[in-house]
Amino acid sequence: MSDREGNALFHSNGYSIFKMDGSVMSNGDGLNPVPLPSSYPFGPPFRYSMMSLPRPDHPDDYYLLHLEGGPDWWERRKLIISLISGISVNSPGEVLYKNKALFDKGHWLEYFLATKHANGRDWWIVLADSDSIGQSHIFYTFFLGADTAYLANTQQIPGYEPILPVWGNGVKQWTFSPDGNYLVATYVKAGFRLHAFDRCSGLLGPQVFVPYYGRGGIGISPNSRFIYVTDGYHVYQYDMQAADLANSEDTVATYDGFIDDFLGGQTPAYLGYPQPGPDGKIYLYGYTYLHYIAKPNKKGKDCTVIQHEIRMPTTPQSAFLFPNYRLGPLDSSPCDTLGLNNEPLADFWWFTDSTLAVEFADNSFYEPAQWYWDFGDGNVSPDTNPVHTFPSAGIYEVCLTVSNPYAADTVCKMVAVGVSATGQPENSVGEHRVRVFPNPAGDFLDIAYELPAPSGVFTLFDGLGRAVRSRPLGDKTGLIRLDVAALPPGFYFYRVEAGREYAGTGKVVIRR
Repeated sequence: MSDREGNALFHSNGYSIFKMDGSVMSNGDGLNPVPLPSSYPFGPPFRYSMMSLPRPDHPDDYYLLHLEGGPDWWERRKLIISLISGISVNSPGEVLYKNKALFDKGHWLEYFLATKHANGRDWWIVLADSDSIGQSHIFYTFFLGADTAYLANTQQIPGYEPILPVWGNGVKQWTFSPDGNYLVATYVKAGFRLHAFDRCSGLLGPQVFVPYYGRGGIGISPNSRFIYVTDGYHVYQYDMQAADLANSEDTVATYDGFIDDFLGGQTPAYLGYPQPGPDGKIYLYGYTYLHYIAKPNKKGKDCTVIQHEIRMPTTPQSAFLFPNYRLGPLDSSPCDTLGLNNEPLADFWWFTDSTLAVEFADNSFYEPAQWYWDFGDGNVSPDTNPVHTFPSAGIYEVCLTVSNPYAADTVCKMVAVGVSATGQPENSVGEHRVRVFPNPAGDFLDIAYELPAPSGVFTLFDGLGRAVRSRPLGDKTGLIRLDVAALPPGFYFYRVEAGREYAGTGKVVIRR
């Protein structure tokens, strides 16, 4: 879990709650009270079993919810809640209580999800229980506030039968739409099911069933319009604005056959479980690589699925349970009772290559109604997602101001236009990028960067792999000039490290 600024606070393996230095938090051990088999020493083996939620009106407190596992770990019967208090970048925090049963009468609990209450402060938690003996599929909705947690609704929704006593035929992935108005779940051999969700009452609507067969998962675009379903070999897009959801299916990507070097180079990097990211993209796991949907708000193949782009240090097997933490109140609804307003938070990303045309995408939150772009070259635009052609190559400070009747917010970012380290078009999307130019270079290199961490290091290597120049990058965004006049002409390679990952690599030619 991280705070609003992205500072990591704590993590858990299902057995204990850890501080970021790896030590167990005060009172943070014994998280799963029922022992698991000895073959699982590092944590419960099931996916989508844990979620952290900020405690309403307590900025340094967090709830941690998880499904209790036991010797027969697939028979999950309890949903448990713990409370972490007083944790911040300057305070280690402590676990005030742990292993309280929010629900303990399950038969086979599927995954659970959370979304914001329509008041913009509290939480709804949705949990489903499958009973193969009683042939019932029951949804439970819990209300979670600052000091209150209770069962609000019990709904038995028909159409899930027959329910088989086989774990492998169960649910594969759930997700809420970012606006909180829909819940979607995929099931092995049974397609996916869409339910409307009332953020005031916490009630689910009847299911809309779309058949398909696959082992993948499901995700929804940031604008809550498009559903993305994966089956390992394909990415399918469905349009929730279509008159017939099932017939709106469009194959937007097909697995390109890339083989991961995981397990000796015998592992296909399939198109796995989707997970929306805070940068407006949707990521898909593929063993030690991540694929991503670059423009998920766009219809058809314009959504741009980029395969095996990001190398991971481990082998993630699925996505995590991330609710939309940036969902505000449902303004003017009957449940908008706390006087909270959707005060917009500006953000954007962009898509560029070595040309002068740049495609910008709004990634703002909290219901913006107006957009004002200043491209830093004397031109402006009121469009939500403009495409702008700059007059010449260079670095431009692009600013976006978003507003609604409640407030306004502005964000500015440095955008490199018409330059790349290789001279070839690039298909990287978003703000985490590095540009090194001119290339070929003379006596200096300009380095424009957007980092995924607060700081980084730029290192230049000669053809023998020896570091010949190194420069710290003290901010997440910047433009620096590196003096290379003393270096002999030739080929050089650069690397930018930020946190635990590489933010950019490439080659540079120095000529005199």
